[in-house]
Amino acid sequence: MGPIAGVMALMVGTVGLLSKFYAESLESIDPGPVEAIVATGAKFPQKISHSVVPMVMPLFNSSNLFLLDRNIRASTVMGIVGAGGIGFELVMNVRLFEHQKTAAIVTVILITILAVEWISFYLRKKMV
Repeated sequence: MGPIAGVMALMVGTVGLLSKFYAESLESIDPGPVEAIVATGAKFPQKISHSVVPMVMPLFNSSNLFLLDRNIRASTVMGIVGAGGIGFELVMNVRLFEHQKTAAIVTVILITILAVEWISFYLRKKMV
């Protein structure tokens, strides 16, 4: 497959899921604040920036963090099946019985996933 195909596969899947999540976020907003802003005589850009954006940004950020975490995990799996990257290095070291390098790669993957989880937790805590 190669790394270009892996990136394209992740990109297509991510764009599709983000579009779905963003659309659902926009559909779920409360119309009350939007109507209140319109009642004050605000123009369209003011309506969007002062009523819609504050309601959807936490949902957008949550979707973005979820898909970032998903893509990091998926890129490792895709590398294992032939898309290159750290997953490919992991498979090659397992096949060559390079146990120390394999342990180092697994440790790097684990640290990366834990770092993204920690950053995600911190950002969600700051947003709420």
